[in-house]
Amino acid sequence: IDIVGAPPRAEEVEAFLRDPSPDKRQRVVDTLLASPGYAERWAAYWDEVLMGRDERRSRVDRQGFRRWLQERIG
Repeated sequence: IDIVGAPPRAEEVEAFLRDPSPDKRQRVVDTLLASPGYAERWAAYWDEVLMGRDERRSRVDRQGFRRWLQERIG
């Protein structure tokens, strides 16, 4: 949840639990870090930290800023 901001789907959990490989956790983490959800989640986080929650008073193009963050993170 911390990496992409959403819980895994039931099928993903079942596949993970069935996988006997000792490196299964590392492979899942690598997959999540390479996913678009990782950049989206952390761009949203840093947008909120740096710009605040109130988008109505912002003089910055928040969607543009978030896209820029996603490109840098992802």
